[in-house]
Amino acid sequence: MRSQPSLYWLLPLSILLLNSLPSSTVSAELAVRGGCCPGGTVDDDGNCAANPSDVADEATDDNSAGIGFELETTKIRLEPENRAGCTNGQLEKAKGHVIGGRTGINWELTGDTTISDFVDAEYILNGKTIKLGSGDLRTAAEEVANDITAWNPYAGMTPNSFEIDQNECNNWKVVLPVISGVATAVSFSPQATAPMPFESHSRTVSKSYNERTFDFFQASPSPGGLALDSLKDDTLGFFSLVMSYAKVDKKAPNMDGSVKEATSIMPRNDFSLIYKLLKDSGAMPSIQGSLWDLINTLSCYKNDPNDGNNIVFDTEFCDGDVKTPKPKDGKLEGMTYHRGEGEEVDGCTMKEWIDAIEAGTTPDPITRVDQKEDGSVGRLGGKFENVLNTNRLVPIFEFRRLESTPPSGFGFLVQGVEDAIVAYHGQFANAPRLLRKKQNVKYSHIKRDAPTDACAAPTPTTAQGTDALPPTTPAPNMPSCSLQNEDPDKGIDARGCVCGSTTLPLMTMPDATDDSQSCSYTAIPTSSIANPITIESQTYTDNCYLCTLVGGVADTPSCATTLVSGCTPTTPAVPTATVFISNNSIPIGDENNKNGGADLRNSLFQQLQKLCPDNENVCDSKTPAEFDNVETVVGDEPGEETLKFIIQDSHYDSTKECDQMIAAAVASWQQAVAKSCKEVEYEDYEDPTASGCGDGVVKRALMTLEERKNTPKTPVPICDNCSPPPPPECKYTATICAGPDHINPILGNVRNGPYANHMNIQLEFELGHGNSAFDEFICELIVDGLTALAMAVAPELAGVDAWEDIELQALCAELAEHIGSRDANVTKNALLIGA
Repeated sequence: MRSQPSLYWLLPLSILLLNSLPSSTVSAELAVRGGCCPGGTVDDDGNCAANPSDVADEATDDNSAGIGFELETTKIRLEPENRAGCTNGQLEKAKGHVIGGRTGINWELTGDTTISDFVDAEYILNGKTIKLGSGDLRTAAEEVANDITAWNPYAGMTPNSFEIDQNECNNWKVVLPVISGVATAVSFSPQATAPMPFESHSRTVSKSYNERTFDFFQASPSPGGLALDSLKDDTLGFFSLVMSYAKVDKKAPNMDGSVKEATSIMPRNDFSLIYKLLKDSGAMPSIQGSLWDLINTLSCYKNDPNDGNNIVFDTEFCDGDVKTPKPKDGKLEGMTYHRGEGEEVDGCTMKEWIDAIEAGTTPDPITRVDQKEDGSVGRLGGKFENVLNTNRLVPIFEFRRLESTPPSGFGFLVQGVEDAIVAYHGQFANAPRLLRKKQNVKYSHIKRDAPTDACAAPTPTTAQGTDALPPTTPAPNMPSCSLQNEDPDKGIDARGCVCGSTTLPLMTMPDATDDSQSCSYTAIPTSSIANPITIESQTYTDNCYLCTLVGGVADTPSCATTLVSGCTPTTPAVPTATVFISNNSIPIGDENNKNGGADLRNSLFQQLQKLCPDNENVCDSKTPAEFDNVETVVGDEPGEETLKFIIQDSHYDSTKECDQMIAAAVASWQQAVAKSCKEVEYEDYEDPTASGCGDGVVKRALMTLEERKNTPKTPVPICDNCSPPPPPECKYTATICAGPDHINPILGNVRNGPYANHMNIQLEFELGHGNSAFDEFICELIVDGLTALAMAVAPELAGVDAWEDIELQALCAELAEHIGSRDANVTKNALLIGA
């Protein structure tokens, strides 16, 4: 795709524009990952609620632009050697303190205490000492990657005893991972902290919505209205952030922690002081009424959930219509944010929050209340930093839900994020001028209508008498021209003035105060002037099919469905079924051990197949495929588990393609499970039906534990009233497995492109009290050879004929949920769910 490199990294950082994004954007970039919050990464089950690091998030002393990073994972975990002698308060104080003295230039290994009873590894790249654009960030990230390799933490390491600075629970031992060498393959969830102009957020969001941001401000100028020509990009970015926090459901399951879960961009500065910063710079427009009137009115609009490019009226919050909205009494005003317990509880309504922002109260109520949770939002107060190489102060933000990566990718990841931020700093070095709606090039050929009969043009008149003046001729209509800026995503690499069906170059106007004034043409030039805007198009043949690339959308060509005349394909167009499997691990028990996994494969395929009717093109998303009474080991005892497979999202063009996807998904998943198993020990009562201890319940289905306790192996005692003694206990071994909790098959075709058929299959499990004796699945460790193994067993599911014209590849996806992977190039095995 011919776009600015920065967009690849920062598109996942979009603020939820007025708390709503189009579904395609959500699935590809902000979809739920792991088991926690919107956009959470593979290791984010705890990290979504994690407290930001004081070091990574602290502002620089001289207000110069800095950049910090947190690299955290729940796959490297420590616990106190003497947990019984360590209080929760003492354990929580391990947050942010150095583990085992592992530090370097601009980095240190610290503890994260999101999960009770444990400390997870969190590497901090120091945002106070690393300057944006200096190159020090990547150096520190690569040193951290080398440190993980050198440390090689695992439960069986010797020695396995570490001190955490200034912690009363010392010493600590590594409990995860359990296998040597695994730490270098686990994925880390990154979070970046840096100063950023609000215009960058507004620009990123507006691209998601085809520049429709202004439609939120269409109310008549009554209380809550304002003039559109008074809006600037930084203003729009601020309102987007405020509305994202104001309208989000504070009682939603993903909001049980900090309100920071509302967006993937968290402000580290106090809202009241951000508002003052913008107001002092002249960015805030003149509002009809109060700031609350405006925010309350903005709640009346939202992006169409079916088409994010359209703005619709939000009847949940308002009565009236788009032009004359009437906010419902108490709706937005009554939404509250509460945190804390007992005497420490605090809360605020949204009206109290907005009124405090306008009044300049510090800390603002959201920042104040969030201190009862973890103090993430607004903790830096009024400590702002400058845009790179300028003295323009801007807020500091934490960018969350970035793409997860193993240590080998740290350098590439942080460099990409830093380059993106530097690019935005260069683009928005100066405070924005007033905006003007740009004309969409798609409709640039449409001219304005001439005057209608209802509003006729002036008719020339002639004065009566011998001294009559000659007839007057009306002046020609001035062309209506609008400024078209560069838009690399559409192949537009130069600016021009779109004047109806004519595109002209910008005029040189030394006294212009706004770039759009350079398009103030009074007439279309009579001489021929070259169009300054050229949209690159490429035409080529792909295996005898004519394809065209228009503009910068280079990964979505338009290809004909019929062969070029006289052309014979050298090879048939073979579609590829790509199966992405997540790194999110769930226990599978011994279900995979029955008949070499064939029973599991066949039963799962048949159950999923029934959920996808022949007369539909989508599968049942409510009914799960279930496996009950799966034998497993819980702690050191036998137990039972229930597995559920749910097709959350799907589309298929034909029954055959549906069967191919299901077969590819089931085969890849089952073979992945088969490569991630471990032999564990457990204790159980002696098998009363066998001689001696027997095989144990996990190796063959027996009666329930209670039944076996009461089933004597020897004759019943002679006495009438005495109970038989319980059978002796034995030690057994069992092989149990773990596997990924999401499977995403994608299958293209010539008719509808590479993502025509797709499924998002989620796994859930129910386990009684306790934890599985083995629950560790890391895709990168088992992916080699997985495709061949899956291809060997897939034909037994959908039939040999179904695989004669199709290839299969099984790849690791960093996240669990994405049907959004259909928006990426599967052949590159990129991290396909953006955060």
